Amino acid sequence: NFEVCQEVGVLLGAARTERRLSVADVASQLLLSTAQVRGLERGDSVAFYGPVFFANAARRYAALV
Repeated sequence: NFEVCQEVGVLLGAARTERRLSVADVASQLLLSTAQVRGLERGDSVAFYGPVFFANAARRYAALV
């Protein structure tokens, strides 16, 4: 559900900011592009090959922050 993805993205972005990490920091640690990290924070899977890749990246991002 797009709305759920958006809510999760907002939480991820807030956690990143709280930990004082930049988008580039997260991208580097997760081996993602900055566009993919921004997409995760927007709940937008366009930068990924499919929903499975998006979900996996979101799990890894959550574990990081």
